[in-house]
Amino acid sequence: MRAELKSPERLVVKAKCTLTIVVANYNHGHFLPRCLDAILAQTRPPDEILMIDDASTDNSSEVISEFSPKIPKLKTIYHTTRTGVVGVMNEGLVKASSTHVLFAAADDWIEPELVSELMSLFENFPAAGVCSALTRLADEAGNVTGPFRTRIPLARAGYISTQRAAQLLLADDAWFNGNTTIVNRAAALQVGGYRPELNAYTDMFLNVTLALRFGACFTPRFLAVWRRLSDGVAASLTGSPVAMKSTFASAQTLMATLEPKVFERRYVARWAARWRFTIARSIVHTVSADKEDVFSDLLSSRALRIAVVQMARIPLIGKSTAVALLFVTLRPHDILPVLKRRTAWMLRARLMRAA
Repeated sequence: MRAELKSPERLVVKAKCTLTIVVANYNHGHFLPRCLDAILAQTRPPDEILMIDDASTDNSSEVISEFSPKIPKLKTIYHTTRTGVVGVMNEGLVKASSTHVLFAAADDWIEPELVSELMSLFENFPAAGVCSALTRLADEAGNVTGPFRTRIPLARAGYISTQRAAQLLLADDAWFNGNTTIVNRAAALQVGGYRPELNAYTDMFLNVTLALRFGACFTPRFLAVWRRLSDGVAASLTGSPVAMKSTFASAQTLMATLEPKVFERRYVARWAARWRFTIARSIVHTVSADKEDVFSDLLSSRALRIAVVQMARIPLIGKSTAVALLFVTLRPHDILPVLKRRTAWMLRARLMRAA
């Protein structure tokens, strides 16, 4: 059951910013020690830690009990029936007692300076709705495999105004990494919290809304590690064209109806093209794309649909070639920004190796 979201009449930011870390857990008892140790290692401790266990059936309760004496600020909520990750996030947002909230997935972990770095930015720019950083990727065993190559909107830590956020989002994809993102709690409640109809896209939608409505802070430092699981929340969406189409439709409706209006028509059109590409790519990789009608509601050109299907059948290089064709057709405005982003990451990698 979704927690009720009570919107304040106006956004009020206290002089001192405080932080609640909400740890959402379901059957990740084997990952919890690393997650909780990372929270304990923060150079600036959070003001509250709210552990919400969503009716786990593994040894999670034993792990939490073991850590409880080490974390005096820990508050634990045990569900008897599953509510799902979005329900847990909304519950955490409502029940947190701090001005700001970080959602820490039990299978990820944060770097020691995340709280200090991001909360310092909020204290310098208290009106910001959201603050984030870069993240690294890890395999299921916890081995770091490299950076998650999202865009870098600022060369150094600072604030992005609402106008600048709109320009950046129009030019390229969003830069928010969920496991590094702290939200202004009052602002997040004011715009509706986490919407269950958006599935795994719900946090990105909220982050973009907050940036467009209140502005955002960012630092180009790696402050968390995302353990990418084959059965994780993100994979459950990107691996299902049906779920992606449903999410796409719901997000489009929200962008058109959300008040006050923050999503400009040009951005919505650019975002929609990016999502059509992502759904079509998912079909190429996860569905037997041997009939052009599976793309009928995504690609208006029948010639393009036939070309994609024929290319996808080519051994070895077929799927990558089909995806490339989809990209240049559906996302022509993003070709240069994506090339710039990839080039920047290549140069960054060379500089790091040379250092």
